Amino acid sequence: MKLYDLETDLKEENDVAQQNPDIVAKLTELMEQSHTEPKNPKFRF
Repeated sequence: MKLYDLETDLKEENDVAQQNPDIVAKLTELMEQSHTEPKNPKFRF
């Protein structure tokens, strides 16, 4: 996952994910909790 500080890096040139593992962990958890399987089998991976 990539993470950017858009207040200081509008061009998204500096990935700050490694400096913010707590934010990455929380975002990952939220994505996993909200994920649902697609109804169309063509979109299942």
